Amino acid sequence: MESTIPTRKLFRLALLTSPVIGLLAIGTVSIVPYFFLKNISLSLILLFAFFISSFIFLIWTVNIGLTLRLTRAGQRPVSKRIRYLLSYVAVLLPILVFRLLLSRVVNEQAYINLVAPGKSIYIVYLMRFCILFSVNTIILILQDLVLIRENKAIVDLENSALRLKNMEALNQQLKQQIHPHFLFNSLNTLKALINRDSERAGDYLVKLSDYLRTSISFGKANTVSLREELKLSTDYLDMQKMRFGEALHFQIDLPEEKLDSVFLPVLSLQLLLENAIKHNALTSEMPLKVRISYSENMITVTNNLQSKQTNEPSLGFGLANLNERYRILSGKEASISTVEGSFSVSIPILSQASSG
Repeated sequence: MESTIPTRKLFRLALLTSPVIGLLAIGTVSIVPYFFLKNISLSLILLFAFFISSFIFLIWTVNIGLTLRLTRAGQRPVSKRIRYLLSYVAVLLPILVFRLLLSRVVNEQAYINLVAPGKSIYIVYLMRFCILFSVNTIILILQDLVLIRENKAIVDLENSALRLKNMEALNQQLKQQIHPHFLFNSLNTLKALINRDSERAGDYLVKLSDYLRTSISFGKANTVSLREELKLSTDYLDMQKMRFGEALHFQIDLPEEKLDSVFLPVLSLQLLLENAIKHNALTSEMPLKVRISYSENMITVTNNLQSKQTNEPSLGFGLANLNERYRILSGKEASISTVEGSFSVSIPILSQASSG
């Protein structure tokens, strides 16, 4: 990641802090009390404050320019120690400029006699250098705080984008696992129908073709509206109805106003219906009854428990796949309940669509 210098933020901070740092510098050498004790005019006080603030802003500008020069894209980054050393050397130039400007406004010796009577001019210069380096240190600290905060925000943003891309890739991988799983079961069903009833097998193949065309049309979308998912699930149930006849009953109780306003992970309902059919016995005497309902922002698939003596081999997908996709998309999970011979799985609705 290349370091980014928030130039506007730094100059904005420079404008805001220059007067404050200037007043602190003035107060350090007790210049303000001398102004008042000697009854210096307000205009001279304001003029001096303006010069001090301008001088502080000039130091800010030197440091910002130096930082920009030392962190240009494609160059090897310079250590902070070297940057700090160059900064202290670079601010000597503004001192000379400020000294020349100030000498045109205030007599140097008279000014020293006013603010530090009896003090040597060399002591006054030493104090100025100490204040200068203290001011420059404060500016460097403030500048580094802004740079650290900006770089941290960039790192956090890049990490979030990377996590999002990883989650989208994982979600696509999980979603793509469903199609081979479904095709494996569907081809087995088609094979069985061909052996028993070729006409029904032909109808089943047409339904399967329509189903696959619809599911492929979702493309890379991670979620679809409840209406789209219900259409796909109804097609799937119709296919299973052709296979099992009166051994399978299904009921759909979903509010019309929710069909277009809420969303589900792609193939989530179909997966729950497939699990119900796969793990239960279906006969005309003891039909499997499946119900799809809505309550409290949850879609629930309920079926009567008629466990098979020998279950079909599992490919390891199902609810684990769906829960992982839900965790990626919303941090939520499906809820499973078994009550008095009834098995149900409730999945939370999503408030907005998501695409890969």
